[in-house]
Amino acid sequence: MPLPAGPMLPVGTPPAATLDSAARRPMARAVLPAAVFVAALAAYRYGIAPGLLWGDSAEMQILAAIGGVAHPTGYPLFTLVGRLFTGLPGGEPAFRANLLSATFAAGTLALLVAFLLRRGASAAAACAAAIGWGASFTFWSTAQRAERSTRSSPAGAACDSARESCSG
Repeated sequence: MPLPAGPMLPVGTPPAATLDSAARRPMARAVLPAAVFVAALAAYRYGIAPGLLWGDSAEMQILAAIGGVAHPTGYPLFTLVGRLFTGLPGGEPAFRANLLSATFAAGTLALLVAFLLRRGASAAAACAAAIGWGASFTFWSTAQRAERSTRSSPAGAACDSARESCSG
């Protein structure tokens, strides 16, 4: 019986490819979601609405800048975090309120990638899912303007990740 070429490994040692992918997995879980966040925020920032909009978006922009209560349910999380964002230097307050939505949307995509990696998806599949969801019409359009629906997406993704961590 011929011996295999290459270094001799102890019995029960997995092949090198398995070791390499296992060693890279924790790194992918840490770095890939952060990279997706930065890339998504840059993409959303490129097309973000530069100033005051109309309708509900205008209401959210104004309330983020001056405080107050929006139409029911009031959206307190958006208003409070929006108040912090509009206090940042640079640009109009309306633009910074729009930037808040873009940040929430990018955070959602990062959490989606982290969740999919934890569930065993490959890095390519997780990134493809994030690109598909992040570039969909509705998600993209709400990331470009002050919209209260983007603030709930990271919360839902975080709850899914936390439930998955606790169950297994």
